[in-house]
Amino acid sequence: EKSYSFWLINKKRRFKILAGSGEFMARHQDDLPQITGYQLVQNYPNPFNNSTIITIELKENTHVHLAIYNLLAQHVRTLYDGPAKRGMHQFHWNAIDNNGRDLGAGIYILRLETPSYSATRKMIYMR
Repeated sequence: EKSYSFWLINKKRRFKILAGSGEFMARHQDDLPQITGYQLVQNYPNPFNNSTIITIELKENTHVHLAIYNLLAQHVRTLYDGPAKRGMHQFHWNAIDNNGRDLGAGIYILRLETPSYSATRKMIYMR
């Protein structure tokens, strides 16, 4: 029953950390935060230099297509394309295209698509 506090962007937030076996987690399912929708969270950091973290939230198991485009709407990189379970998922992108080439500094568009939801976010890559 310990409680931890962390400072996030000058705001104090409380949360509970649960860790244990699958059986333990199933017994404490009601203690976990409930995701009630879909969300494409703004990447962090943004602008970024070497790499960035992209977070999505899914209210149910679904097919996910997460991709990056340049400002000319040209496909640059597919981060994920396939089934995903309900919950929060994080992806790491290091400004590399699908062919393994380093990309130039600039603005890139992040797009999340599911059968029932789509969203875009702007990312700024600075060298």
